[in-house]
Amino acid sequence: HELDAVNRVADRYTHELEGVVTGPRVRPGFLSSWAQYSILLEDDRSRDGLRAYLKSREIPANIYYPRPMSSQTAFKGINCVRMDAPVAENLCRRVLALPLHPYMSEEEQSKVIREIKEYF
Repeated sequence: HELDAVNRVADRYTHELEGVVTGPRVRPGFLSSWAQYSILLEDDRSRDGLRAYLKSREIPANIYYPRPMSSQTAFKGINCVRMDAPVAENLCRRVLALPLHPYMSEEEQSKVIREIKEYF
């Protein structure tokens, strides 16, 4: 089952990267459909440095939301949206999505984990 498989991949990231980077958490007894597995880094320099390092090792890591929703063109001019979002802006500068899918092999994931640990 794909949902179980992607949760196994996410659980392994969470377990193996604990104490290295800050990862997302799912409450015990619950599952996630995991659109992304985004880690939170100290700042944009750390995030960008790790991203470049992973890319040099042929590991795709993405920044899916470089700007908060309140800064997106689709919301421009809408009065009900608060445009000053310092927390969201800060988080957008610090998150990086790791490769994640239900068919990810243990070997593929081991490489990602190993390289992140090596970087730090």
